[in-house]
Amino acid sequence: MRSRLALPDMQPAVAPMSLRGQERQVRGERAVQQRRLPGGRGMRLRRSAVTAHQDARRPAEPPKTEALMQFFGYEHLRADLQAISRPFGELAQHIVVTLPRNPERTVALRKLLEAKDAAVRAAVFR
Repeated sequence: MRSRLALPDMQPAVAPMSLRGQERQVRGERAVQQRRLPGGRGMRLRRSAVTAHQDARRPAEPPKTEALMQFFGYEHLRADLQAISRPFGELAQHIVVTLPRNPERTVALRKLLEAKDAAVRAAVFR
């Protein structure tokens, strides 16, 4: 006996009842994945649909470094402006090392960057 089942965003397929879950079968050029439904009914899903669903459940990996730290560099500045910018860079590094990654840490770094930019601009103000 064959069952016909259509799910949203998935191509309907006819699957024999004897197939077991998670087995792969190649039909033509496409690989399909077998899945067991409640009640013993089987269905075939296109591989891309299953992969996309599995990727959506997997949490994204956080970046290994803090992106805002690139703006706290001071080596490119003149010596007098380096003296102004250096403490802000050191404090930013301390924040990244000691505080856990969360939205508030990002806000702290952004505001510190804004303060550093203002201090450097105040030094070059005419």
